[in-house]
Amino acid sequence: MAQRPLSVEAAARRDVRALTAHGDSGLAKTYLLLARELDYRPPARDAAIAREMRLTYMALHELAPEKSKDDKADELSRRRESRMTGTDPS
Repeated sequence: MAQRPLSVEAAARRDVRALTAHGDSGLAKTYLLLARELDYRPPARDAAIAREMRLTYMALHELAPEKSKDDKADELSRRRESRMTGTDPS
């Protein structure tokens, strides 16, 4: 069975969840509204809506908290590097 393509709105919801825990902010709601318009409006305004989505995403990204400088991926990278160089303490 063919998998149904992801809607723009569904992808936008995933973006908002990944960027912030404040998905109820006005900026996040605007981003989701624009995504919904891309899914359900005639394509005549797609470029303008997509441009606004891009700008809104960039604003959301700027407001998102910085990721921890020492996250799990960094830890795994350090371990791998240690194994590769032969300095693995374990």
